[in-house]
Amino acid sequence: MPKGFYLATFESTHNALSFYRKATEQGLNAAIMPVPRQLNNSCGLAIRFELENLKEFTDIAKSNVSLVESFYFVERMGNERLIKRHDIEY
Repeated sequence: MPKGFYLATFESTHNALSFYRKATEQGLNAAIMPVPRQLNNSCGLAIRFELENLKEFTDIAKSNVSLVESFYFVERMGNERLIKRHDIEY
């Protein structure tokens, strides 16, 4: 299994905080963090979550389509961070 984590990015701070609140209300472990420099995002905030919670977080996104801009998988390779967009079907 790959080692890394997922990020959800947002168009607005309000959307990021709403998504975070919905996740934590469901008992999911999430962290608010700055968007990595490699990604261009107008909001500047991302929600980080672990691999094993991908289904739960995508379910939240599917129920609240307008909240999430994109999902990304982040993996460390030596001193570099590889970031790959992870598309979900709505």
